[in-house]
Amino acid sequence: MSKPKHDSRFQLKAVQGFLASGLNATQYSQQNNLCRSTLCSWARRYQEHGKAAFKVKHSVTTRYTKDFKLSVLKTMQAKNLTKKAATALFNLGGNSTIDRWQKEYVQGGLDALKSKGERVAAKTHPPQKANSKKPSTPEELLLAQKQEEIDYLRAEVAYLKKLDALIRNKKSATKKKR
Repeated sequence: MSKPKHDSRFQLKAVQGFLASGLNATQYSQQNNLCRSTLCSWARRYQEHGKAAFKVKHSVTTRYTKDFKLSVLKTMQAKNLTKKAATALFNLGGNSTIDRWQKEYVQGGLDALKSKGERVAAKTHPPQKANSKKPSTPEELLLAQKQEEIDYLRAEVAYLKKLDALIRNKKSATKKKR
C-alpha cells in the first residue's frame, strides 16, 4: 500500500465539509478538486467510526487474524454487504484486502486465511451489537453456540452458491466468445 495522497486531517476536514455543505458528492468533489469515489469512501468510514476512522494507520505490515478475516467475510455474506461497505464497517485499508481474503478462502479454506506470523492489527474485533447480552445458563450458551454455527453455515453456503454462479457465468461467457 502506497503512502496516502491526503493526510488524516485533510480527510477529516473534507468529510466534515462535505456532510455540512448539503451538496451531493459529485458537486462537492468538483468544487474541491477531489475524486468523488474517494470522498464517498471517506464519508462511509467517518459515518461508521467518527474521527477514529482517520486515526488508524493502514500499511503493508498490518496483519489480521484468520478469525477476524473470517468474521469480515461472514458479516459481508450475512448482511449482504459490498466490499466498499465492509471496508468502511471494519475500517480496513482498501477493497483489495477483502478481494485477497476471498480468493484465499475459496482456494484454501480457513487455513489459507492465516497470516504470516499471525501478527494482529490493533483493531481485530468486528463491531459488537449494542443489545447483545451474554448467555447466563448452560442451555442458553449451547443455544447461542448452535445459532452461531447455523449462521456461519448459512453464510458459507450462500457464499459458495454465489461463487459457483460466478464460475458458471464466466465459463458460459468464454464458451460464447469461441
